[in-house]
Amino acid sequence: MGPSAERPSCCSPAPTEDPASEVRGTALSCYALLALDMAESTIRGRAADDPSPDVRSRALTTLAWQWPNSPETMAALRHALADDPDPEVREAAEAGLGAVAHLTSGT
Repeated sequence: MGPSAERPSCCSPAPTEDPASEVRGTALSCYALLALDMAESTIRGRAADDPSPDVRSRALTTLAWQWPNSPETMAALRHALADDPDPEVREAAEAGLGAVAHLTSGT
């Protein structure tokens, strides 16, 4: 297990479980920037299950920009666009699909 697979000591207790949505959203962005091995799956989980629409939206945007070639990213974006009850999240999913299309088109 390399250093990126370990959760840094600053991440305990897990900030993605913090009661404050701003802390959870910021943690997701930091995980992606640190390229932690568990970042993609953690962010994907928050995109689907976080109680805050803001956190779900940030998670979807992060997935689109950080992992545009991942089939799981596409699935998460499509699921949110079709099924999320919040219009802000559906809008983020639609924007994320546009970003993925642009990033993967080679132009």
